[in-house]
Amino acid sequence: MNKLFIVAISILINISICSVSISLSPSKEPLEGWLCDGTFKMAGYSISNKSIGDLYNRRLDSRDKAFMDAKNRTFDFFVQTRYSYRINEKIPADKKAIEMEIKNEFQPLIDRCVPEHDTYDVDGNCELFIYIRDKSLKNKICLGSNYNSFLNFIGWYN
Repeated sequence: MNKLFIVAISILINISICSVSISLSPSKEPLEGWLCDGTFKMAGYSISNKSIGDLYNRRLDSRDKAFMDAKNRTFDFFVQTRYSYRINEKIPADKKAIEMEIKNEFQPLIDRCVPEHDTYDVDGNCELFIYIRDKSLKNKICLGSNYNSFLNFIGWYN
């Protein structure tokens, strides 16, 4: 009876240790990049303006700058992704034309995103993340207008 009790207690302790270690393991989600075909994550960083006196307003200013940084970095990433795809597929690519395409197609989507998970250090410097979500976003970024033509060709409509 005593041995059975000790075995049961040791099993319970092992299970509790395993569950704690699993819950404390770091997230597998990347800091930036594609989380899936429809979700893109980008970080934004900002250093606070030391001339702003109180910490609350310094953090607000830093958050706004970090938000703009994340949106600008997302736009640049989308442009570079489409440009690289076209170069790899041997399609003529003009960087300025691609910037205009991305601006027309995805700037409203980028502008609608909201900052999430903002963190501050003691000086008011900010780090935050934005998530861009849309159905088949990755394919739309790479293929552009060709993606809709492809869907129409195979009989799927976006």
